[in-house]
Amino acid sequence: MANTQSKEVTLAKRVQASKGLRYCPVVLSPNERAKPGLVIVNGQPERHSGDPQRLTNRHLNGFL
Repeated sequence: MANTQSKEVTLAKRVQASKGLRYCPVVLSPNERAKPGLVIVNGQPERHSGDPQRLTNRHLNGFL
C-alpha cells in the first residue's frame, strides 16, 4: 500500500494585519531556517514579535 500522506508543511505565524488577525508565512534564511519575528504580509516581509509560530499541513488544510 502506497503512502499518500503529504510530507509538506508550512511554518506560519498569527499576526495583526490591516484586515485583522491572520496567519502569514515566515521568512526563511538562505539555509532554510526561520528568521525570528519576520513574516510575509501582502508579499512584503514585516517584523512581528510575540505570538508563536505554527506548523500547518497543506494536505489536511489545518494546523498541527
